[in-house]
Amino acid sequence: MTDPSFPAPSPPPDIYTLFPGRKSQIDALLPILTHPTLPAPPTIFLSGLPGTGKTTLLKCVLKDVSNMAWVNCVERFTERLVFEGILRDWGVGRRCDGIAEFVGVVKEMETEEKRILVFDKAERLRDMSSTLLPALMRLPELVRFPLTIILITHLTWPDFRSRIGSLDPSYTVHFPSYTKSETLAILAKDCPPTEDVQFFVSFVEILYEVFSKPCRDVRELRYLVALWFPKYVEPVLNGKVTRQQTSKLFGFIQPHIKNALHSVYLRDVSSHEYQKTSVKSNHVYDVDLPYYTKFLLIAAFLASYNPPRLDVRFFSKGDVGSRKKKGGRRARVSSEGGKMRQQLLGPKAFPIERLLAIFYSILENSLESSIDIYQEIASLVSLRLLVRVTTPDRLDGVKCKCNVGLEFVNAVAKSVKFDVGKYLFDFV
Repeated sequence: MTDPSFPAPSPPPDIYTLFPGRKSQIDALLPILTHPTLPAPPTIFLSGLPGTGKTTLLKCVLKDVSNMAWVNCVERFTERLVFEGILRDWGVGRRCDGIAEFVGVVKEMETEEKRILVFDKAERLRDMSSTLLPALMRLPELVRFPLTIILITHLTWPDFRSRIGSLDPSYTVHFPSYTKSETLAILAKDCPPTEDVQFFVSFVEILYEVFSKPCRDVRELRYLVALWFPKYVEPVLNGKVTRQQTSKLFGFIQPHIKNALHSVYLRDVSSHEYQKTSVKSNHVYDVDLPYYTKFLLIAAFLASYNPPRLDVRFFSKGDVGSRKKKGGRRARVSSEGGKMRQQLLGPKAFPIERLLAIFYSILENSLESSIDIYQEIASLVSLRLLVRVTTPDRLDGVKCKCNVGLEFVNAVAKSVKFDVGKYLFDFV
């Protein structure tokens, strides 16, 4: 509810166009989060399946909002990283190890400005201490300034209630899956400026009919369109057919689409890597892995051979300078593949959560949530590059270990221009 005595903020003129099918969600979030004087709810819960626009829409709504802290719970995988990241975003640079200390610091903050604290991938908070979520839900009641906690997750609230009890969120916004018409409207927005819109939409409809059942993620479908449309229009540009001969055009691209169906989530392969698939190297360690899967294999190797206690030193994004100065002994990589100290000890098992945290840390650019990381991990397991050490019937606490050596990983890392040695400890 908005107060008629205060004018409601004007929405960005293009926000409804940017997010087809999300008018009700925009109308629910925009007034309460951007109004300069009206108080926002203490806690907001955003839920919906992956690829329904939760994170992207909220970032658009909050793009001009100051005093906001955004926590990606995959990248900030420990309580200390969570707390220190929030305080750093709010201009308070200090060490903070526990929830009690964090609450005390926030309570002492001298401000009356409205602040917003966002937890993306909030389901990860459930894996931390049992007191964390209840304390965060009560935080707006304890501080001296207006504070709103926002949880973004693909789960429903009952999945959180066992950890929080009766502390239900003040405000809930659900993001349903896109309908066919909404999906096509989103995909049509990617039409190249030099291309006929109707011709582009006809291709989009073909691709949607083929991939909509195995792949409902709009971001994956957008990537498929961007990847395959140049192939689709190529015969037209070469003068073989006209734009009106859609059946012949589909015949040209059909073999490519058949191959794509074997690996539906083509985000596993970057477009740059796809363009290079015809250029093969004769190197003995040349491995035909997708771009991001290579980084997952590198992260698995680092997780297997680095002690967990040193993860913050090597992989904390919030302390990069310190990591480079205080890092452990640099690995000396032998061109002859000589046995080294950690290799003699063999690979150690690690939880999947640790693998993902290292992966997000070593990846140079931020990764969209559209990529199905678990599908890539399953591919590594099927190739025996990763070995699962927990039983197949166990769904929680899955552990794996890396099944390749340093020379192999070094070759993979070289193909993506990554220096493994900078991140290895005691490897001499």
